[in-house]
Amino acid sequence: MTPRQCGVTAPTLPVTVGGHKAYGIATFPRTGYRLPVTGYRLAKGTGVATGAQPESIYEVASGSNATNGCCSDFGNVENASKDTGAGHMDALIISSACTASPCSGPGPWIQADMENGVFMGNGTGNLSNTSLHTPFVAAVLRNDGQANFALDGGDATQPTVPALYNGALPPGYAPMAKEGGIALGTGGDNSNAAAGSKVQLWNCNGIGGQQWVQQADGTLLNPQSGLCLTDPAANTANGTQLDIEPCAGAADQVFTYQSTSALTPNTEVSFYVMPAARNI
Repeated sequence: MTPRQCGVTAPTLPVTVGGHKAYGIATFPRTGYRLPVTGYRLAKGTGVATGAQPESIYEVASGSNATNGCCSDFGNVENASKDTGAGHMDALIISSACTASPCSGPGPWIQADMENGVFMGNGTGNLSNTSLHTPFVAAVLRNDGQANFALDGGDATQPTVPALYNGALPPGYAPMAKEGGIALGTGGDNSNAAAGSKVQLWNCNGIGGQQWVQQADGTLLNPQSGLCLTDPAANTANGTQLDIEPCAGAADQVFTYQSTSALTPNTEVSFYVMPAARNI
């Protein structure tokens, strides 16, 4: 999960609007856009809310081609490619990840990514936030920056957009601390951690995509994405490309940390993924 993203391929998601050919933006792992960095110069989005200022965000996106995790966001993000804490983001995400059970239906759901947390409501289950598995979903996020936020959304071909949540910000997120960057298809720290995202070595910079926690069952969890390091099909050949997938505790996700700083899969074939001064 590298900080570098690529632009999308225009013909990937063709649509017709009022009889005219148009193109949607199909964001897959390692594709997306963000404004805060232009070359090596930091630049905030013009006129975007910062700190505890109020803002509203809306988009029309696909409910039938949604991510199954985090982070494919649209909205206000950090001004540098680094996780700077809760409340430093205010972005929409349409995801089939049930972030607070019980959830209504199989997903996906319109949610708010506020950094270090993706919310359907104030952090508890919200059955009013219904699944929206339609080709075109209208999604709205309204945040007063001080105490409350709201989510609205529904089938974009219908005349009304139902309310999904209107209430208090989650604990620890009031007031907000927005930074004014803009992202589309990536996370606030420039990650794009959908299932199947490839893992590679990168200079250490502390972003969420470089943080791993070993679980009791031997899996390595990336807290930002909620996904686990995976050795696809338990392939132990040298040069095998690792990725991240939903945590299942399967043999291809179980690793043992050795005193030699090697990570050994349970197949007993040793390989290094974290040499000194490097990170995943």
